[in-house]
Amino acid sequence: MSNPIRWLNGFAMAALLGLSLIAPVAAQDNEADTLDLEDVDGLQRLVARYYSVDFEALMASMSTPGADESGDLAGYQFALAGVFEFENDDKAESGFDVLYEELRAGLFEGEDSEGLAIEESEIDDFGDEARAIDAIGGENDESFASRGLFVRDSQYIYYVIGTAGTEAEMQIVNDIAQAMLDAEPGDGDETFAEEGTSTGGIWDLFPAAGHEALGSMVPNADEVIFPEDASADEADS
Repeated sequence: MSNPIRWLNGFAMAALLGLSLIAPVAAQDNEADTLDLEDVDGLQRLVARYYSVDFEALMASMSTPGADESGDLAGYQFALAGVFEFENDDKAESGFDVLYEELRAGLFEGEDSEGLAIEESEIDDFGDEARAIDAIGGENDESFASRGLFVRDSQYIYYVIGTAGTEAEMQIVNDIAQAMLDAEPGDGDETFAEEGTSTGGIWDLFPAAGHEALGSMVPNADEVIFPEDASADEADS
């Protein structure tokens, strides 16, 4: 089957390269010896939400008479947030290192990571445990910053991967993660919407449109990554 972790790595590396990702990155088959999420003990599911700058608002501002037609992308930001849900706290604790190392390996392998200043760190007072991977790069007087934040809290493991024009703007990754830590799963049935407006249950852990943690970003897609057939089932419901 297509490997969801490799799919996640693909987005992460694209973020590290400062690419303007507006839609989900398609899963790709990979023959490498990568982790199959079905083998992660106690993992129930993995869901994700994608965020980007509000392009509709940006295009509207550019069409205003007298506006700079080139647009102001100096503050561009893109982010992917996800939640691994486990059976219980103990399963999440045992799965944290496994999932983090798989993500880390995807970020560091290959020629794409050459020329990037990459730093790993542990973060105190953020959930039960948290680690970050930061990268700075750029060329031709244009720079970008990227951060991958991996946080465990009770039965959930959260990740937020983002890219922006400057290091200062990457604070938004921490802000999104904190908003997810502060949220609670919703009561009642879940309603899935591919355009990024899913509600209820696990989806209420993600910042919705207008949340202060998003700054100028807006949600633009939701996806059920694991188990694979769940995405099709929810889309048909």
